Amino acid sequence: MKTIVLGAGVIGVATAYYLSERGCDVTVIEREPGVALGTSFGNAGVIAPGYVTPWAAPGMPAKLLKYLLKPTSPLIFRPALDAAQWRWIARWLRECDLARFRVNKQRMQRIAYYSRECLHAFRAQHAFEYGRSQGYLQLFRSDYDVELAQPALNVLRDAGIAYRELDADACAQIEPGLAWSRVKPVAGIYLPDDEAGDCARFTRELRAVCEARGVKFVFDTEVLALESAGGKVTGVRVRAVPGREARNRREQRRAPAEVLRPADLAEPAADTSPHTLAADAVVVALGVESAALSRRWACACRSIR
Repeated sequence: MKTIVLGAGVIGVATAYYLSERGCDVTVIEREPGVALGTSFGNAGVIAPGYVTPWAAPGMPAKLLKYLLKPTSPLIFRPALDAAQWRWIARWLRECDLARFRVNKQRMQRIAYYSRECLHAFRAQHAFEYGRSQGYLQLFRSDYDVELAQPALNVLRDAGIAYRELDADACAQIEPGLAWSRVKPVAGIYLPDDEAGDCARFTRELRAVCEARGVKFVFDTEVLALESAGGKVTGVRVRAVPGREARNRREQRRAPAEVLRPADLAEPAADTSPHTLAADAVVVALGVESAALSRRWACACRSIR
């Protein structure tokens, strides 16, 4: 089956790998000149299935309301006379109930643990280096954050997931870099079975594995539309990103295997006119273009020793 994957972040490249493993003829289309240059470039790469948590959680509505009252709020809310918007908000508020939160968290954990099993199976077959480290430390900057975490901790206890509750000094013993922080955590949680790695580095290494399996990458190419006939997707309408020809040639020289450029698709390198790539199936794995919501003092980061 000829399959096109849209997006060469970690999700898109991993999707291409597993599709090729199942015998598909895979082409990955990416508007940037290489893999992992969008959302995946700055991804923290935390593999923490024990602590995956839905945003719809007890205490979250009050927390978001506090954000909205601050001039530096990371949350933007534009109320409108749109019935669909308010129906969505009503559904979200219902999911913040403790019983619903527990159900949703357990569902997310099952998917997350399965994903980690897939990662470990892949790593046993392809043992490349991507800065992996063991253990995951979650920091709390206030007593309010500790209070909000209690429902999630109850789920961890019920599921028998290994974790340790820490005070500020114990957090610094696990992560010595906290000794230099001017804003000290009040507490933390350490999950010893979780892990982290360099997401961008992993994706670049995975690209090489994919290319060795015959996966083709089309860089500096933007997607205009999906094309269909008879209720089925038949291809993707694309064009070369204007002004990217020189960068495309540099990527060609750096690639560990042949890169399929717009010029290889019977289009002149400088020609940005749209054209269609035919496919039996299309997988959309495009990243976001704006910053994600994060807590005021919290960020996902990794130490390299």
